[in-house]
This record gives sequence, C-alpha cells and structure tokens, in this order.
Amino acid sequence: SQCAILALCSLKGGAWGGASHMLQAQLAQALTTGPLGNASSQSSPGGGALGLEDNQGGRRSTSARLRAHLFCLPRLSQRVAHLLVVVANALQLLLMIAFLSLLLARLDGHLSCGYSLIFVPLWVSDAITCVTGLSETARVLRAPSDSPKRNALINQVNRLKGCVCVAAFKALVALRLDGTWPSTPVYVLCSPYYAAAVLRLALHFCKRPLEAAPRRTACGKLLRPRPGTPFNPVHALVVLIALRIDGVFRLSWALTFLPLWAVFGVLGLVAVGVGCLALG
Repeated sequence: SQCAILALCSLKGGAWGGASHMLQAQLAQALTTGPLGNASSQSSPGGGALGLEDNQGGRRSTSARLRAHLFCLPRLSQRVAHLLVVVANALQLLLMIAFLSLLLARLDGHLSCGYSLIFVPLWVSDAITCVTGLSETARVLRAPSDSPKRNALINQVNRLKGCVCVAAFKALVALRLDGTWPSTPVYVLCSPYYAAAVLRLALHFCKRPLEAAPRRTACGKLLRPRPGTPFNPVHALVVLIALRIDGVFRLSWALTFLPLWAVFGVLGLVAVGVGCLALG
C-alpha cells in the first residue's frame, strides 16, 4: 500500500499529465480536421447561404463545447494533485504515529529490535517528501519560459535538501543507538544539520530579489529583499542541544532552548499585530 501511495504522489507530473495532454491534442485535432468538422460540413444543404450560416453556427457551438471540456481538464488535474497532497500528508501523519508507538515500545522493553527498524516509518515519510518534492520540481521546470521560476525552483531544492539532511541525521542516530558507532559525539551526529544551514544560506542569496518591495537603507541605498529567510532557528537549536548533551557547556536546559523561545516570541508578536490590524 505504501508503494501505491508513492506512485499516486508521482502521478501529478506522470501518467495523469500525459493522459491530459494526449486528450487535449485529440480534441484539438477533432476540432479542426476530425469527424466533427466533416459531419458539420456535410450537413450544409446545397451550399446555400442559409446552409452555410447553419454550418458555421454548428461549428461555433461544437467549438464552444470542446473548449469548455479543454478548460475543465486543468482544473480536474489540479483537484487530483491537491487530493494526492492530502493523502500524502495523512500518510505521513500515520507514519509519525507508528514511529512514536514503536519507539515507546522499544524504550519500555516490549520490543528488542534495533533502532534502524524503529526509524523505518520516518524514512518512508522522508521518501514521500522526496517524491512530492521532485514532482513539484518537475512542475516548476515545465512552466512557461516567461514565468519567474528561479525562486520557485530554489524553494524546491531547499525542500529536498532539508529532507535528505534530516534523513542522514536519523541514520547517524540509529547507528549510534545500535552500537555501530557508540562513542560518536552528538555534535558529529548533527553534522547534516550544519550542511543544511550552509546550503540554505547559499541558496538564499541565489534567489532573485523582489521587484515589488524595494526599501532604502539609512545611507540612501536601494535595497531589494529576497523572499524567505537565510537562517533557520532550528539549526541553532540543534547545535545548542548537541553541545549540551556532550557536556561542552553547562547551561540550563531553559537557556539551551533559547532559539525556540525566540521563535515563539516572534510568532506571538506577529499574532498580536495581525489581531490589531483585523480589529482596525
């Protein structure tokens, strides 16, 4: 069933897209030189003016109906794509619940399997994220050449990068817990997060600046911000937790989670500001 869901997630740019384009081509051909055109031309009585007008009116009505069907195909494709996204998200939630159940059973001693098997649901979830990310990347690449696709493509690369780095981190943690690398420091296990932070910073400055929101600095220089943020507070939190576990510093756990408190504070201020603007 998991393989079937993965195949469904890839349908957005695969079989459904091919069938949709093929049906559109067949309808366009029928509109110009197909049997519909021949039938409408044969219905003209004697080539008179009245018959020609009826013939043209029939072609217009047939053309309108075919165009309506053609316009419905992209909408149907979008609905199927949204449905697949919902199914993928629901499956990932179930996989997270399965991982937590296996982990608790392992910690309580009800299971004796290795942690590599405990992490299997999370790796399946990461695989689903990679499949959907590759599908979105293919959709961005198929977009018209005149559409701004650079930032959208970088966003998808960022998503795939994060998924691969998190999966690598889980693999390193499983190897340490299973005794393969028992003496590996935690800050070494978190090395995929360091790579993710560096790549995020580099990709942010590869984005195209926003043209609609220029700002001037104190020196009068025109500044065009780029969409997104160059840093992720989670990366800083991971570094602090790793150093705290390895005993590099002796800060309290409350101070160790300071980046997370800062994020909560910013989100709270944003919520208050949005509420004030809504109230007028």
